[in-house]
Amino acid sequence: MKFLLFGLFVYLLYTILKYRFLKPFREGYANASRQQNQQRQNNYQNQKRKSEGEVSIDFRPSKGKTNDNGIGEYVDYEEVD
Repeated sequence: MKFLLFGLFVYLLYTILKYRFLKPFREGYANASRQQNQQRQNNYQNQKRKSEGEVSIDFRPSKGKTNDNGIGEYVDYEEVD
């Protein structure tokens, strides 16, 4: 009988502490994820919409020669019989 009462007491204590201390953290994480999703949706909607067929180039290579000295040297391969 004492064992059952002790087990019930421990279970009640566990549930009270769980809801008292862990619930605010769960709500905080849920609110943060909701805010992040809202920000993503707003950013997506605010992006410029490109009309069909429009081309934009975001990268322009440098006009100077590239220095390939550090990469290595090409060696021609011959098969030996």
